[in-house]
Amino acid sequence: MSKPRNWWWSSVRAAIRQYPKLKAKKDEMQAMQVTKAVKSIRGKSGEPHDLYATPGGGGNSRTVERLALAELPPAEERILEAVRLAIEATEASRDGREHMMMLRGYYWGGLRMQEAADRAYIDLKTAQRWNGAFARRVARGLGYLHPEGRQ
Repeated sequence: MSKPRNWWWSSVRAAIRQYPKLKAKKDEMQAMQVTKAVKSIRGKSGEPHDLYATPGGGGNSRTVERLALAELPPAEERILEAVRLAIEATEASRDGREHMMMLRGYYWGGLRMQEAADRAYIDLKTAQRWNGAFARRVARGLGYLHPEGRQ
């Protein structure tokens, strides 16, 4: 008889798998803030733009302010934060290095659970237990489960 899955299990796995793309997207947005602000000082004609022009008042926009306010949608930001916190907590655990090696291989390296376990030199049952613990950490971060210690 198989163990029933929790309703949130597939959502959490999908969220974990999105992490590298969301992190790259956020890093790109933050890097873009500086680059675009510097590029916006001079236009194509070589004349300086007024960075403090009012929106819609002439062709110059408030590039710096617009870029400073640009961020991921709230749902993606919540996923990014939940997975980041789960990674930090996992890395701080006793077997954090092996744990993360297995999880990186499984979620982001395209390996099956057995292959990821073999690369981290752990047993399949241990890998499954670690994967469940990590998924529950992310689920708590997303608000799907009660915080640890509460029922």
